[in-house]
Amino acid sequence: MQNGNSLRTPLPSSDNPIFGLWQPNIQLKHLFYGDGCVSDHLRDILPTPFPKVFVVTGQSLATKTPLVKELENLFGEYHAATFSGIRQHGPFADVDAALETVLQDDSIDTILLLGGGSPIDSAKTISYRVSETKGTWLTHITIPTTLSATECTAGGTYMKPDGVKVGFMAPEMAVKAIFYDPYYASFTLKELWLTTGIRAMDHAVECFYHPYASEIWKAQSIELQIAAFLSSGLKGSNLKGGMGLLHSLGYALGSPYGIPHGITSCLTLGRIVKMKAQASKDDAKQIARLLPKTGAQYSGDVVKDACEVGDRILKLIDDLAISPGTLSERGVSRDEIMIIVGRTFGYNTENRTYNKVLHTARERQEATMQFRAEQNGWTKFISMRYHYNLLYREEEREMNKFCKETGVGLIPWAPLSRGAEDEILCNYRHTESEYAIIKRVQKLAEKKEGKMSTVSLVWLNKRVSSPIVGFSSVERVDDALAARGKELTEEEEKYLEEPYVTRDIQGHS
Repeated sequence: MQNGNSLRTPLPSSDNPIFGLWQPNIQLKHLFYGDGCVSDHLRDILPTPFPKVFVVTGQSLATKTPLVKELENLFGEYHAATFSGIRQHGPFADVDAALETVLQDDSIDTILLLGGGSPIDSAKTISYRVSETKGTWLTHITIPTTLSATECTAGGTYMKPDGVKVGFMAPEMAVKAIFYDPYYASFTLKELWLTTGIRAMDHAVECFYHPYASEIWKAQSIELQIAAFLSSGLKGSNLKGGMGLLHSLGYALGSPYGIPHGITSCLTLGRIVKMKAQASKDDAKQIARLLPKTGAQYSGDVVKDACEVGDRILKLIDDLAISPGTLSERGVSRDEIMIIVGRTFGYNTENRTYNKVLHTARERQEATMQFRAEQNGWTKFISMRYHYNLLYREEEREMNKFCKETGVGLIPWAPLSRGAEDEILCNYRHTESEYAIIKRVQKLAEKKEGKMSTVSLVWLNKRVSSPIVGFSSVERVDDALAARGKELTEEEEKYLEEPYVTRDIQGHS
């Protein structure tokens, strides 16, 4: 039998809530919450009889609120110095400047962070670098003023001069005491509070389809600051790998372009949830477990239910009147999309999810261009030429719905999948799913005493404005005209669609 200290390999989670392993973060010693908890308990948990505390925060909290002065007065003779120059995403230069102050005073043994994600990460990094120089770690205390939940992990980040974030982890970096005091949080701007709340939701949703997440992590509270802690703090110390796709994308999009992580979550969370649901039935099964928390009921179709979770997240962001803006408004051009997705996956273009994320990003950009044209009185798009047929239906996830709602005509090319849905290439090599669909088209055509191309076009015509059909002969013209005025029953459509499985993105360079 292995004891807790010898267990080194993270165990995968199970969808059975009564089996599994959760290893807690043993660094956290105190978690106080409630109005006044800072003034009532902060001095009591300092690490030594005569501590010296280094306060780290950002410029806004230091100059626009009374909080820093109140903390300094609370510490009294225990206060060593304050550094209020930590900017968004924790630039390395800011960390370096704060570190210089700490290294000049050997009496400093505690670092207190007041603020959100960037200052908290910076404080962890400062503590790590102090240990490299002095061989001892600072005791880390945090008073969070956002819902980012950065205080919950033993990992830290800083931003390099090129805007790319570097992350690292050590158990000793973890926060020893957390104070969730509503008085301190009350000075946070509404938009920052809401967007970092979406970031906490990002953590909570991602844990459901993480392959190594425990059920302990998934059983989360609904009280805001405690929920923010649980969204990350309960993931345990035995989690294998990083948080997941949303976090990787958030880092690739955030610091290089100066976009707060709360905003990146608003831009990506709902859409990535829907993409994950469509890409993997296992992921969809886990995501769908969240549906009752949104006030909806299960339909029995896990993919549909998981996509509904994504739609309800998008609606929540809209109902909260959060305006994350567009990537273009935040200085991100179309040419940057490949770079962002490349950073997300470490430029591993063989990753199956790589093309799906790239496709989702491009769909959002097309939608943004349409809305911007309407807002400014410019000429809007009236049609979308794209790849769509019975064998390739990835556009049903977002593009078809968007175009229908905004009056954009759909004119797909390769409506017969380059002949695969006709008699000509029926024996061409296909995947198992494609072959099953082709055989069903063939059987239905035989039943109706018609051609396969007619059945395929009848199915397609109901969903688009006009397919682009190649007329290489008079017979081809007749075949296309034969589909006019015809319809399939609901049962026949379901029969044709049933074998389809999600596939890699096609039709985009």
